[in-house]
Amino acid sequence: MRTPTRRPRRRGARATSDLRAAAAGLAALLLAACAPPGPPPNGNYYGDRPTSEAVVDEQAVNFGTVEPGTVVRHQYVIKNTGQHPLDLMKITPGCGCTYVKPVDKTIWPGHAGILEVALDTHGLRGPQSKAVRVRTNEGGRPEIELRLFGEVATDVKVTPDRVVLGRPGTPMAGSVEVVTLDPGVSVTGVRSQYGQLDLHQAPLGGSERGVKIVVTPKRNGYTGLFNDRIVVTTTSKRQPKVTIPVMGSL
Repeated sequence: MRTPTRRPRRRGARATSDLRAAAAGLAALLLAACAPPGPPPNGNYYGDRPTSEAVVDEQAVNFGTVEPGTVVRHQYVIKNTGQHPLDLMKITPGCGCTYVKPVDKTIWPGHAGILEVALDTHGLRGPQSKAVRVRTNEGGRPEIELRLFGEVATDVKVTPDRVVLGRPGTPMAGSVEVVTLDPGVSVTGVRSQYGQLDLHQAPLGGSERGVKIVVTPKRNGYTGLFNDRIVVTTTSKRQPKVTIPVMGSL
């Protein structure tokens, strides 16, 4: 009786087959890992954590007291503590005297960006507070307000800073007080810049130094809108001349 002959196993072929199976399994795992996720909860792929989060250590900065014409500069540091890039989409200064230069418009997670703000104090007097609004792609707080505040040194204070005459509900006469804050400063002259105003001045009462100016438009037959300025000259080196807008309707 013939004994059946066993064929020798092809170990190389089986090893190749095993390697192919392992490679196919690894490829399947990689494809599953790279596949796009399903619909996120509430549209947030990061669960309950914000996609980006802006943190500013010092949103309001006091620049103290400066001389008129000084350019105040400050660098705000904005940190992104979220899990998604933070984009500075729109930056709006509060006035024409404030300039903003974003060093970084995109701040990556775990990093910080710089926002440079400059305030030109030329023409400004007394207490000042200027805001810069930054719109971002943060879902919870899309707008950040940064603020610079302080005081521009002044020798002369004017109240109110403008006069309106002849508007409905307002009288045809107005007044303005010019107060000298420095004992060594005095008012030397008061005039109408364009000659459309009658001005009468008298010393302030009490402990305040300065003058009170009563303003009335000249009756020269003109009707309509008018604009003029009260020009006050002083002995101050900081403010040798102060102008006060006057507007109205006759």
